[in-house]
Amino acid sequence: MGKRRARRSSGKRRGGSGAEGEGSKRRREGETEEDYCFACKDGGLLRCCDYRNCHKAYHSECVEKDDNFLNSDEQFICNWHTCFICKGRSYYRCFCCPDSSVCRRCARQAEFVPVMRQTMGFCNNCLRMANMIEKNVDVDSDGGRVDFSDRETYEFLFKEYWEIVKDKERLTLDNIQEAYAFSEEA
Repeated sequence: MGKRRARRSSGKRRGGSGAEGEGSKRRREGETEEDYCFACKDGGLLRCCDYRNCHKAYHSECVEKDDNFLNSDEQFICNWHTCFICKGRSYYRCFCCPDSSVCRRCARQAEFVPVMRQTMGFCNNCLRMANMIEKNVDVDSDGGRVDFSDRETYEFLFKEYWEIVKDKERLTLDNIQEAYAFSEEA
């Protein structure tokens, strides 16, 4: 197995340079890694998850690693594949973040809402932000204010990321509202 190479995203995110680099894993034709960090949603030097068919990429600092991690031969499996409660293998995964994945056994303890495909859905925080974006509001039902227009914030990057996920997963406002209603009932 050869050395893994860090790659610079080609996205126009605030941390990316716009230069395109090589990926760190072999992919089937037509499959590509994501051009932004799944944790912070920004571009830059990224390392891809080594879990089969996972396209998620991360900055070393977002997974609490040093810069050597980017070129390391060490296998890297991201948190999307690990239950955040018991550290077992996850079954349910949030569309928008890596740190809310849960296994079947721990699902009742987690604040997670499945959408369409039973294994994919939203943690409460990502569902709240997606709902606000879709409704084009900056104040949620709890009175929390979010500035989606400030280019220096996570919320701005989340909004850009949400547009990509929504199109890729074919999610609609109805899907979001059903999930939000379900989360309010639970």
